[in-house]
Amino acid sequence: MHATFMIYAAGSERQRLRALVKGVASEEVTWREQRRLFGSEFYLTGPAALARQAQERISLTLARFEGPGASGSGS
Repeated sequence: MHATFMIYAAGSERQRLRALVKGVASEEVTWREQRRLFGSEFYLTGPAALARQAQERISLTLARFEGPGASGSGS
């Protein structure tokens, strides 16, 4: 069974997220970007377990970038 998972990135994070998505994409997990006014929605589609794993890996990586004390956090 295939599933699609979405990750949102604000405009300033588009490039970083795009690079992460490209890094986890494979023949089995494909992605597409839907640009919005203030950010982008990235959709990962593939076998449910693999797509969920890719989405989780990307989310955890983004959280490390955006966490307390992270560079570029504006503080």
